[in-house]
Amino acid sequence: MEHVRRAVSFLESLKKVHAELYPGSVGELPETREAVVQELFLFGLSDRGRDALRSFLSTDYRRMRIWVKLPAVSSEESTAQILEVERLARRAFEGSSRRIKVIVTGPGKMFSALDVYLVESQLRSFATAFVAVFGVIFLLFRSVRYGLVSIPTNLVPVLIVLGVMGWLGITLNVATVVVASIALGVIDDDTVHFLMTYRREREGGAGSEGAIRTSIREVGGAALLAAVINCLTFGVTAISDYKPAAYWGWLMALVVILAFLSEVLLLPACLRAGARFFQSRGNENLGSL
Repeated sequence: MEHVRRAVSFLESLKKVHAELYPGSVGELPETREAVVQELFLFGLSDRGRDALRSFLSTDYRRMRIWVKLPAVSSEESTAQILEVERLARRAFEGSSRRIKVIVTGPGKMFSALDVYLVESQLRSFATAFVAVFGVIFLLFRSVRYGLVSIPTNLVPVLIVLGVMGWLGITLNVATVVVASIALGVIDDDTVHFLMTYRREREGGAGSEGAIRTSIREVGGAALLAAVINCLTFGVTAISDYKPAAYWGWLMALVVILAFLSEVLLLPACLRAGARFFQSRGNENLGSL
């Protein structure tokens, strides 16, 4: 198999015992079942032999362990290897008169299963966070219009980052799966500040263009400073030797940059395109439904 460096079982010890008894048979196994039993018995007489056998065989010889050495690979590759092992095991013992059951276990499978679980749970939590964040924005502004105009601003940077990950072949793992959720939390903060300023200006009688310019002037500077700080902070992990952490670092830096551009370019464009829906109507609260 592609990623298997070495496979170790009690057969390695059995070959050594057989080679000691029959010097001309290095690397060979006993030819008969009786010879196997006798050589295992002989090997188990010493403390080291018993310890070696205990690592691979149960005391009743009904269970056997095979250690498979794998390099550090992605959870996707690890899962593929595990499935291949199970498929080969089923094929190897298919039709056997003995009921032989193969169970793949160990750190590799544990971390692979954990990775899959984390990815699935994070995707569910992102969907929940998405609904919750925009639900809060709807309630905060008491307006469907302001809630709807905030969705493209928050969603586009996340979609771009996910698209970049797919384009570069970066898989979702324990580190990268949280990028979307964190991005949503980073972006919606500036969106609320921008929309609050915009609504205040419109309620004060300013036109759409004037309200947008004031919002960019008041919120844009702080948003730029926050973006620079966050970009540098997240970017520190981009130099990590651990690839998932490095991917997370530069993806978060990219999210911060896209979030700022979205706030100062996309959100004003959405407000300008929908200016007639945000026209001032005297003392009436524009945020009402």
